[in-house]
Amino acid sequence: MLEQGALPSEAGTSSPMLRRLEYRRFGHTGVYRDVTFALLFGLQLVCVLTIAVVNGGRVHASPAGSLPPPPPPLGALEPPASASRLSAEMLLILAVASGVAALLSALWLVMLQTGARSLIWSGAALATALALANAAWLFSLGGAAGTALGLASFCLCLGSVAYLLYHRSFLDFSACLLSAVAHVLRAYPATL
Repeated sequence: MLEQGALPSEAGTSSPMLRRLEYRRFGHTGVYRDVTFALLFGLQLVCVLTIAVVNGGRVHASPAGSLPPPPPPLGALEPPASASRLSAEMLLILAVASGVAALLSALWLVMLQTGARSLIWSGAALATALALANAAWLFSLGGAAGTALGLASFCLCLGSVAYLLYHRSFLDFSACLLSAVAHVLRAYPATL
């Protein structure tokens, strides 16, 4: 019987999760086995970049009057934007969204690896604070709808706090599970 925390030898296991990453990638021969898929991925990347460069260059090189302008929105006071300006704005939006997504995913991994308990409690505290801020904002709107919705949001906030306090032992179990997941991610980074 295995001791707790011990893993079977790598040669005697049939589970691919327990084999070393180098063995799975290179096999017994030492030759990289994913060459076909790596080449297909590289070809796809080259095709997408080629299409983006050709179309972006064509839009950027065309004079402002050669393309038909898009129809102006109803009630718009400013002239419609040129196609190159719209393309540049779209590229900027894409770059910002990609950067924010990368930052948020890195932050999520750091939070998961540093402490599951703090992740759960900070998430619960943030949700409660947002519900309380929503209730205060709805109350500030006034009127019957603002007051009713603010009261409902405040009651949901109090219910959330009561639920968290009443089910504290389940939150400790969830923290234990997230800690185990963080341990597996640190031990076997290929599981991502």
